[in-house]
Amino acid sequence: MGEYLPRPGAGKAAAIASAGENRLCFWTGYIAPDSISFEEYTSLLFQSEVTSDTLTLHYTLSQPEVYGITDYKIALPDYSANARKQSALNIENISCGLQSYDYEVLTTEQKLTYDILNDYVSSNRSQSDYTYYPEILRPSTGFPAQLPVLLSEYHFYDRKDVEDYLTLLSLIPSCFDSVLDYETNKINEGLFLSDTQADTLIADLNTFCDNSSEHYLITTFRNKVAELPDLTAEEQASYCIENEGAFREYILPAY
Repeated sequence: MGEYLPRPGAGKAAAIASAGENRLCFWTGYIAPDSISFEEYTSLLFQSEVTSDTLTLHYTLSQPEVYGITDYKIALPDYSANARKQSALNIENISCGLQSYDYEVLTTEQKLTYDILNDYVSSNRSQSDYTYYPEILRPSTGFPAQLPVLLSEYHFYDRKDVEDYLTLLSLIPSCFDSVLDYETNKINEGLFLSDTQADTLIADLNTFCDNSSEHYLITTFRNKVAELPDLTAEEQASYCIENEGAFREYILPAY
C-alpha cells in the first residue's frame, strides 16, 4: 500500500482529560501539581494522537472504545502552515509533559516508553528547519496517490464506519486546499517538484479521474456495504447513491 505520510497536525485533537483534580491539556502541555500517573499521561497522549485524523484512527484501532475513545471528530490530515505551527507546539508540549516525571522512579517498561517519546521529540526538533523538504505530491507514493488506496481499503465494521467514511469524503477538498498551501510555500522556498515529476503527477491525477462512471471507489464501496448484515437492501442502495454523489461532488473536483 505504500507509506502513509505522517500527519503534520498530529495531536490537534487536543484531548483534555480529568482524573479527580488532575488535568492534562495537550494544547498547553500543562500538568496540575498533583500530577496524573505516567500510565495515564501516555494513555491520554495516545488517545490524542490517534484521533488527530480519522484515517489514522481507523487503521490503528478496529474498536476505539476499548481504548476509551468513544467520541472523536472526523478529520483528514492538515498540511497547512497553521497546522504545522500547532504540530511544533504539540512537540514542545510533549517534552514539557515528559519532564514532569522522575525518570528514575519509572518501571523498566515505562522508561522504554519515555525514551521512545523523548527520541520522537528530539527527532522532530531536529527536522524543524526542514519543514518544506518532505514531498506530499510524490508521484505514485504521495498523499494524492495513497488516499484512494486508503479509502478503497477502509474496512466497514458497522454502520458508523460507513457514515464516518462518507463524512471523510466531504473533507477532501479542504484537505487538498491545505496540500496546496503547503506546496505554495515549497515553491516560495524553491523546493517544488521537478518538471518531470510534476508532469508524471499530472498524468497520474488525470488517470485517476478516468472511467468515473465505474470508478473503483464506487465499486469497492458497493461491495463493502453489501457485506454488512445489519443494513437492509434499501439502506445499502441509499448509501451507494450517497457515496457516488460524494465522489462526483468532492473527490473528482479536488483531483
